[in-house]
Amino acid sequence: MTPTDEPRQLSGVTLAAWAITILCVGLLWIVGYAGVYVCISFLGLSLFGGAFLMGKGLYEIGSSYRMIAVINLIMGLGTWAAGGVFVLQVLSNEEGRMPVAGRTHYIGYRGGIPPRKIRLLNLNVLHGYPDFEKQRDRFSDTVKELKRHDADIVVLQEAWITSKHGNMPERLGAELGVNHAYARANGSHYHIGFEEGIAILSRFPIIEAERILLRPRRPWWEHRIALIAKVNVPDLGHVTVVGVHLSNSDAADDQAGYLIEILRDRSPDIIAGDFNSLPNARAMKAFVAGGFVEALPNNASAEPWIDHVFLSPAFHKRWEIKEASWIITTQAVPGVRDAISDHDGIVVELRRR
Repeated sequence: MTPTDEPRQLSGVTLAAWAITILCVGLLWIVGYAGVYVCISFLGLSLFGGAFLMGKGLYEIGSSYRMIAVINLIMGLGTWAAGGVFVLQVLSNEEGRMPVAGRTHYIGYRGGIPPRKIRLLNLNVLHGYPDFEKQRDRFSDTVKELKRHDADIVVLQEAWITSKHGNMPERLGAELGVNHAYARANGSHYHIGFEEGIAILSRFPIIEAERILLRPRRPWWEHRIALIAKVNVPDLGHVTVVGVHLSNSDAADDQAGYLIEILRDRSPDIIAGDFNSLPNARAMKAFVAGGFVEALPNNASAEPWIDHVFLSPAFHKRWEIKEASWIITTQAVPGVRDAISDHDGIVVELRRR
């Protein structure tokens, strides 16, 4: 059948294609936050509808239905453009200041006596995307684990926000009664109902926080970031804590070098995170070459040693590493909890010299 033989019922197909495509694009932007599968469904339908309209427009462009063909082409291109903008919005991220939530002062040491020790805990909490298996139970067990270790500062990677399970950094801040700062790395809660990033929790006031995008960006759709938080320790001044999550590709080595260069002007005291790098990797050697001192756990980890805690040379002169150990969070504790992550955590106790 040629375009000129087009029966009347075909205009109904065109109208239906217009209506369905516009509806899917609209719903993609409005209710995508309901979940990533909902988002993928509407995005797929939108792109399919756009492709159908473009194909139909190209087929009819030389017929007597030229005006309708042009409209089809414009709508099809517009639909693909809207889908592209949506994807770019999900993938976008910016450097800069981050909001801080919590108290403005710390009431933790009686008589205003400055602390002589700082207990720091680092853990990749496993965001669980896309299936979020046992997410509710893992969160509950994570809260218990953090309370058990009673850390002054907690650095988390893959801290999640989902439309179903809420805002993990906010919930932890409320459960533990601490200040917190959070920076998104990947995903978008607003657009697809899920995101993950780095969170820093602190009993001490967090004065300011900043997100740094690490380079090179490989793969191109993935962000790796550092969250820099300036923490005010009573009567001792500011301690700059950096939470980091490097790529699990060969980009980690170059990202480590980039981070060290960026931090030169920010005077970091503690750098903790998931480096995705074994102790002999070039990324780790770069920190050692820069004078950073690693807090080496004195026990064995059930998983590869890719999470690390470093102290700057200046900070290490003022604070000694009293103890460092792995928290075995990748295995269940019989009768207590299941595994809560695919990484083991690190707890470090620092003592003022």
